[in-house]
Amino acid sequence: MILNDQIVPLQVRFKQLLNRSDSLPLAIADKIELTIIEKGYRKDSLLVANPMIESLELQQKAMQESEVLARKNSLPQFGVGLDYAFIGERSDVSIPDNGKDAFMPMVSVSLPIFRKKYGSAISEAQLEQKAIEYRKESVQNELISNYENAAFQLKKAEDLIGLYNMQIKKTEQLIQLLYSAYSNSAKDFEEVLRMHQQLLKYQMAKATAVKNRQIALAEIEYLTAK
Repeated sequence: MILNDQIVPLQVRFKQLLNRSDSLPLAIADKIELTIIEKGYRKDSLLVANPMIESLELQQKAMQESEVLARKNSLPQFGVGLDYAFIGERSDVSIPDNGKDAFMPMVSVSLPIFRKKYGSAISEAQLEQKAIEYRKESVQNELISNYENAAFQLKKAEDLIGLYNMQIKKTEQLIQLLYSAYSNSAKDFEEVLRMHQQLLKYQMAKATAVKNRQIALAEIEYLTAK
């Protein structure tokens, strides 16, 4: 009775995690179908289109552009232009092309006077690129480590499930033999009860292993999600 009463608050908490209304029914499967998971499941997707890595790569590209801009700003700036002058006609003197407007080509050169400032900007952009590269490598190593740990937990849980299935089958067979040889003696009855308790322990241990398997599988799918 107490265990049944605990189901309601657990269901409410689970619905909150799913961001679902408390009034909506929650369907809970009586049995979890364990599909076969091949070795290296989705490992090839681990570092592909990963949001964290993509974010760092965008930051790295931004720093590369900053370096290019700083280098350009540190160079002399050359300019070529054309100036136009309005010239009024003079009546007091006679000269060729009197009053004709003039076109004057112009060339300008601008030398940067804060070269140290631009040099510092270039160095800062280069150092930031290296720092981002180190962070990217750290993220990649952490993803690989987390994946391998989840894959280990998945394999461990599957091995335990196989072991408990075997133990459950043997215990059930033994219980059937005890029923077949059952007598009215208290000793035989106690042995039947003991085997049922052992069977329950194996079933609970298997349920825990199934839970751990699903958690590990969810971790792998989370790490490799796009």
